[in-house]
Amino acid sequence: MNEQQNLCIAKNEREGEESRLIWDIELDKLKSSKLDVASAKFGGTIFNLLNMWHKGAFEDWGIPSTEEISESDDYEMAQRLIGKSVSGKTAIHIPSINLLLSQEASKNDDAKQFFVDTWPIIRERLESYSA
Repeated sequence: MNEQQNLCIAKNEREGEESRLIWDIELDKLKSSKLDVASAKFGGTIFNLLNMWHKGAFEDWGIPSTEEISESDDYEMAQRLIGKSVSGKTAIHIPSINLLLSQEASKNDDAKQFFVDTWPIIRERLESYSA
């Protein structure tokens, strides 16, 4: 948590250096949802980021590796692209993520909820980065 009571995720590149802010969300926004809704909104993205940064630490949780993701699983692919975009501070994948999520939202209730409730917040953050 920072001084403004925002929940933050930062990546420490090297010991002794200042960490790089990856994620910053107002705690009030997060708490405005019920716990299960907030978990669904942010959990997948956060676990995918952690899994990318700490390879092997979450193997026993069943988080799929990139190789295990089916090409037809648009929701999982969108989550991977979101994680990659946040880590790389790039907006280049936004059109692909929009397409994948919109296609999956018509077939999957979790994807639809994420697309409507969460993706706009994440997209806004990504749009602040250059492509």
